[in-house]
Amino acid sequence: MKKVKYGILLAFSLLLSACSLLETTTPVVEGGHLKEQVKDADLYGLWAASSMDDDPMEFLLVKVMFPGNKGLDWLYINDTKAKEETEGVQHFTWKVDSKAKTYTQTITERTVRETGKKELKEKPNVVETGPLEIIQIDDEIVAVKLVGDNRQIPYIRMDEEMLRDFITDKAVADYILANMKK
Repeated sequence: MKKVKYGILLAFSLLLSACSLLETTTPVVEGGHLKEQVKDADLYGLWAASSMDDDPMEFLLVKVMFPGNKGLDWLYINDTKAKEETEGVQHFTWKVDSKAKTYTQTITERTVRETGKKELKEKPNVVETGPLEIIQIDDEIVAVKLVGDNRQIPYIRMDEEMLRDFITDKAVADYILANMKK
């Protein structure tokens, strides 16, 4: 059982590590600036990070931040060379330290599905803390950098329509949106 838990933790960590090592669509926002005052409500909603179009390993990471400081990550990786797909979901709690401008998430549940392999589930209770940057244009928050697998990952803000454009699997999009409304 200990080996299974270690394997799940390693699998999801490797997935997030792969995402952070790949070139991402980093939110370079012309006219954007860092938000000075940071609060929980700034993070509520849908956020996404993805690989560049020409990368052989495609990934999409969607993060949903709920009021009440709970959240959901959905990760999809398509390795076009190896012809393997991997999907991961993790639930977490989160908090913001406004003064220090840090973000902490505690991963409470994780599931990883890989092509041709048994689904892995665990309850890791992993805590990750790192700097928080919120990028805004005028008064609109457009991007954020959050810690994930002890690396900073840039995300762009999404709305429901953008989510459905990014995630063509209707069942997955519905799952994310249904969890958002809980």
